[in-house]
Amino acid sequence: MNRLIRVNAVRLLLFILVQILVLRHVSLGPYIHIFLYPIGILLLPIGLNTALFMLFAFLTGLSVDMFYHSLGVHAGAMVLMAFLRPFVLKLIEPHSGYEKGDAPVASKFGLIWYLEYSGILLFLFVFTFYSLEAFSFIYWLDVLIKTILSFIVSYILVLIHQMILNPRN
Repeated sequence: MNRLIRVNAVRLLLFILVQILVLRHVSLGPYIHIFLYPIGILLLPIGLNTALFMLFAFLTGLSVDMFYHSLGVHAGAMVLMAFLRPFVLKLIEPHSGYEKGDAPVASKFGLIWYLEYSGILLFLFVFTFYSLEAFSFIYWLDVLIKTILSFIVSYILVLIHQMILNPRN
């Protein structure tokens, strides 16, 4: 289990670095931001200790917040996504169930399952991020537009990652 935690921690660190060093500087207009680093949390093994899982999510969001100067917006969205993950996993649980330590990847549970899993959680993350960023109902249309456009672009990258790299662990 320690090896599994180390491997996932390194993977998470790589996603954070890509987000901070590369994607932070990619501009697709005022309404689109690319979020790749949530994949690091999405790929953590099923059955991971809840406290450790929430800590990984918080530290990941806080790390990104430090470089984006966003005062906890990324951390808040990541923690909510991590909190809702068990409910989403239960909602889309296959008939055979999950085994502790399973990686939530398409090669293990199928592409449709992975599309549902990553789509629901990524959408929740992006919507929460923009809602916390706006912090007002006055900007609901901007939040909705940014959420939809950023979700589409980020989701495409998540799927490309899954298809090309197809992590097994």
